[in-house]
Amino acid sequence: MSLQTVHHLTFGTGTVTALDGKYLTVDFGGALGEKTFVFPDAFAKFLRYDNEEKQAEVCELFRKKQEKIEMDNAIKEAARRKAAELAEEEHRKMFGKPKSVKKVAAPKRKKTIEEIVEEVVK
Repeated sequence: MSLQTVHHLTFGTGTVTALDGKYLTVDFGGALGEKTFVFPDAFAKFLRYDNEEKQAEVCELFRKKQEKIEMDNAIKEAARRKAAELAEEEHRKMFGKPKSVKKVAAPKRKKTIEEIVEEVVK
């Protein structure tokens, strides 16, 4: 892998020393040394490549990763809804139509001293 220069908001300029698919290691030199970041997520907020082509590639990777996460979440939510519908249907078969739920009135709030004084003055 050719060494790529990146910029971090806090750590400054560094050199990419390793990329293993999920993690990116950057050497910031001096006392900071090497730091490891989640790849490509770190490029959404903290890191930026000097090379515009490389930056465009990593942005596209991040976009695709986010789309996959959103799709997975949508599939999970659809499965959860379907399971809830099936459970409700099964409950209806076993116990019949659910009874309506009565609304309970909210408890009355206590009067403030100002309200009590106002009533007494009237």
